[in-house]
Amino acid sequence: MPSSCHLSLLLLLVNLTSVYGSRIIGGEEVNPYTIKYQASLQFMNYHFCGGTLIHPEWVLSAAHCWRPQHMIKVVLSEHNLQRNEGHEQVFSVSAVIRHYQYQHWSFDNDIMLLKLDRPAILNDKVQVALFPERDAPPLASLTPCTVSGWGVTSLYSYSVSPVLRSVNVDFFPNCWVTQEDLLFVMADLRALYPGASAAPTLTTLVSTPRSETTSDGSTGSSTKPNKTLN
Repeated sequence: MPSSCHLSLLLLLVNLTSVYGSRIIGGEEVNPYTIKYQASLQFMNYHFCGGTLIHPEWVLSAAHCWRPQHMIKVVLSEHNLQRNEGHEQVFSVSAVIRHYQYQHWSFDNDIMLLKLDRPAILNDKVQVALFPERDAPPLASLTPCTVSGWGVTSLYSYSVSPVLRSVNVDFFPNCWVTQEDLLFVMADLRALYPGASAAPTLTTLVSTPRSETTSDGSTGSSTKPNKTLN
């Protein structure tokens, strides 16, 4: 059976951390509440990063999304950021655990856990992401993945989509570019997005077929081959 996965914006070709939210270039709006583990991290009702519900009380996100816990709200069962659709579950954060070896200049170990102030209510719109079996093999190169998040939908645009969107990409298990390549990539990205800091992750790369890609700060997330979280 062919492998597939969902990637809610943590392990990406490029993570751009800026104030402009996520970018889903060339993607499409998802059917509401079909990505049931998707979380929105918000400050003063403003979405700044994505996340993945991995336990009724825990959300996985990216370490570069860190804020003091009193500044973070986690919203589950979210689709349109501009509307109260009546299904949202909103949480305060009681603890933030950032990887102790996270390196902000390279995005190595870019992972963080958020403990919700109470358990999420699991229902037809909210479910936890499943983990693979202990003996499951790692994702194969070129595994098709779906990246989801909120953000702009075209290059050079800062007008963000209020609705959850997704795009299909391919997965690369290891970083295979040289340091010189990375410097060129970072220079190009800074030219595209002045004021943003850019650095590729050194753990996972995602290709961008058919000019579809993702970037920017709503990195949050998970890799899900055969409906399990890697």
